[in-house]
Amino acid sequence: MVGVWGFPGNWCRARYLVPTPSGGVGGWHKAVYWFKCPLREYLSHSTTSAIARALVEAGFEVRVVVFGLDTLASPGKVRIEQIPEYDVKRRRLAEKVNVLIDEFLGHDPKNYEEVLKRGERVLNLFLKGEGEVKGYFEGLEDNVEGYILPGVANFYLGGRVTGKLYRYVGSPMNTLVALEYIVFKKLLDYKPDAVILDISHGINYLPTIAYHALSRCVIYYSALEDKEIVSLTVNSDPIIDYDQLSRIHIIEARKVKAKCLELLAEIISEIILSEGKVVLYHMLERKHPSEPLRKFSDFMRKIVDLRGPYLTSAKSIRGAFQYGLVLYMVNELAKLDPQRMEEDSKDIMEKVYSLLKQRSVKVKDKDILISYDFAFEARNILNIVYMLLLLSKVTVGCKKIVSSDGFVELDQLEKYAKTIGISGPALTLFEREVSDIKKRIKAYKSIVGGARLREPRLYFEVHYVLEQ
Repeated sequence: MVGVWGFPGNWCRARYLVPTPSGGVGGWHKAVYWFKCPLREYLSHSTTSAIARALVEAGFEVRVVVFGLDTLASPGKVRIEQIPEYDVKRRRLAEKVNVLIDEFLGHDPKNYEEVLKRGERVLNLFLKGEGEVKGYFEGLEDNVEGYILPGVANFYLGGRVTGKLYRYVGSPMNTLVALEYIVFKKLLDYKPDAVILDISHGINYLPTIAYHALSRCVIYYSALEDKEIVSLTVNSDPIIDYDQLSRIHIIEARKVKAKCLELLAEIISEIILSEGKVVLYHMLERKHPSEPLRKFSDFMRKIVDLRGPYLTSAKSIRGAFQYGLVLYMVNELAKLDPQRMEEDSKDIMEKVYSLLKQRSVKVKDKDILISYDFAFEARNILNIVYMLLLLSKVTVGCKKIVSSDGFVELDQLEKYAKTIGISGPALTLFEREVSDIKKRIKAYKSIVGGARLREPRLYFEVHYVLEQ
């Protein structure tokens, strides 16, 4: 599960009606399946925890990743007198978060790392609780983890009248690149059969970004793991009063099955259409022209070093895939190092995260400015990461059918062509090439005799003898 949260301190308790499946996830991609599921009622402050609890009780293994923004470092105070006395959980959490707010008011952040830690403290308080105070995932603390993303908004820490103004300046594109990569890595770590995005609690642009990110990374996860995955998006009825009934709705349900080389061809086409001028970031503010260049020099040097050799190989492989030249493609892939490509993809994202942590913090009286002077082009950066991982995946598969001295058996080549998704005219061309090779080998045997073929033979020798 993936949840996107605003400030949980203001959420009323509700009676959530959760459609509860049983068995496997085979029918989850059909909308009619969910209409037939029994509804179970859960008293909770969060749709995310209600759904997770329902799935755990139904026998599913569930992992939950909840995203909050760094703006959680500056929440307004919760008015405890407006919380019913019977809602003990929320009252105790409100008391705790108000104590944190007083602590934050008494000490302005010195740097962005401190802002991030404050946001994490607030998010984890409501997720897992603190000490004797339990969070919204009581009993499921080991199933959930929280992450803080860079936000863009204005908030008064402690409230408008007596608080301090926190201004978060930047771009939602920085939020997107961080969120998509974290979700993608979690998919690779947990290897789920289904992923559920809960947008019920998201604020501003966060649900849109989460939906866009998940729609992309489930496709690449499916290709890299060579498996089907069901992707769901859910939302609930709005909550306007305590303990009201609220049904959780399946907004979208789909099944995803993707092939590595098809995706690789799409990414390479996108890069080629840009004529090699792939923009990776924009400057939002440039007071000193040389400063941004220094900040991004290491990052851009890494991208330039990678794009040359890998993009050339990827273009060749894309062309071979489109025209059914599988034997040529296998020879090209065998030259690449899959482990090095995985390491390079991680190195790119480490540099991205390092730059995301370089958010300036300026304090002037009761005005705190937390700002970026740049915005990443999330899609272009992640396309390069996905390209490297897809290349690594197909290279590993190809190395399994290439012997140490560089030979390939025809039957293994045919099996490999099926696994990588060759289809349409490309498949016809490949089948004709294999048929031609088999005919030539048969003719060659009749000329030189089978005894000459006990050892692997270079194909150009076969071709040459027949031409003579």
